[in-house]
Amino acid sequence: MNEELQQGRAAAIWEVLISQAAKRKTLTYKSLSEEVNVHHRALRHALEVIQEYCQTNKLPHLTALVVNSTTGVPGAGNNLDDSQLEKEYQRIFRYKWAAMLNPFNNENLKNTHSWWESSLEEKFWVESTDRTDIGRNLLAPISTHAGQKLVAFVEDGDVVFHYYQPTKSIVAFSVAKGFPKIGEIRWPDRKKSEISPAYKINLINYTELDEPITLKEIQDKQSSIRTIKSALDKKYDGKSIYFPFQIPKEKAIQPAQGAYLSKMPKALVDLFPTAVQQLRVDIAPEIAHIKSPIASRLATYKPTTPKPPAECLYGIQTDEKKKKATELRGMALATNYLKKLGYAVEDVSSQKRLGYDLRAVKGEEVVGVEVKASIMSRIEVAVTTAEVEYAQIAGEEFRSLLYVVDQIVCTKDGDEYKTSGGRERFWWDWNPDEDSLSPIDYRFTLPPA
Repeated sequence: MNEELQQGRAAAIWEVLISQAAKRKTLTYKSLSEEVNVHHRALRHALEVIQEYCQTNKLPHLTALVVNSTTGVPGAGNNLDDSQLEKEYQRIFRYKWAAMLNPFNNENLKNTHSWWESSLEEKFWVESTDRTDIGRNLLAPISTHAGQKLVAFVEDGDVVFHYYQPTKSIVAFSVAKGFPKIGEIRWPDRKKSEISPAYKINLINYTELDEPITLKEIQDKQSSIRTIKSALDKKYDGKSIYFPFQIPKEKAIQPAQGAYLSKMPKALVDLFPTAVQQLRVDIAPEIAHIKSPIASRLATYKPTTPKPPAECLYGIQTDEKKKKATELRGMALATNYLKKLGYAVEDVSSQKRLGYDLRAVKGEEVVGVEVKASIMSRIEVAVTTAEVEYAQIAGEEFRSLLYVVDQIVCTKDGDEYKTSGGRERFWWDWNPDEDSLSPIDYRFTLPPA
């Protein structure tokens, strides 16, 4: 982990945590978020910086004071099991934190006017590039140039629109994954220039827009765009807002010159309803921060006495009708389980890029539920890239659940299939690591012709 990119937040969080230690109290991610004016998802990366510092310097696990509001225990990243917690809390409470100077003091981040930081809605960016591998990552040299250093401010789950310079269009969008790190880049020429340090954050969910947003379409909306820019300038007293367009007084607006990355205000995104609609379909709303109504569309099934199936490690169902009936059985059992817990459940399995099949909501809690169903006994299941990526992004702000139903009894009735039974197993907050995943498919990037 690169501490420099998160030290500004770590400095503020440090003060809150040592104050809680003095009071001998824990606090939730939500409470910490409100204290430091940073939304939930951004917290964990700064907490990792503090945790690494404590471990390196053999200090008590100060970050263990931050607990999940649902479970009441620290996140898994603390590497503490339940048997260690009470002992570790006593170490934290006894330690003389007040005698230490705050170890995090990065003035560089403070020079950037991050006006969007406390808003969950302002999660959009525009990459302006001629790269042929757009959607792989954001990568820019470490410098004081705003269009480059802004990469260091991109958050886990942010949406990045891609403006492709050769076609003068916004052609696609992606989702940021993880936190910015230090990488390497050849700049400005990506083939001939010398390698230099760079800000880098990986991207997932690359999706081409069904209708690219052309520069002409953007210029046709310049009256509204000028109004948005003027309102932001007024709100922030003329401070830099890193707007993606240059707005001359009389000439047509143009992309911001020399800006690799710009901030895309949500009001700008809303000017393009077709793109907004595609975001709703192709990216989970808890990631894109675009609301979608909850409405259950699942059929109801009445279970009958199951017949024990044959044991099998793995297999692929080739009968599409049988496969569909089996999947619906699994979905129905998962839905029933969630409804008993008080969740409103929506079937979103037709939206293939979301990374889950059911969206469960209870109050402010959102759970993306991936359902796997089989007539056989499973010791492993096939998961898509989108499913893994969603589970790895999930955390305090929204949760993941893997629900596996195997040993389903499926019998043919004329041209259709009837299902019953099924062994139900589930894993809340599942987050698969590389050791638990085995590749069954690859994607090959074509070299230049």
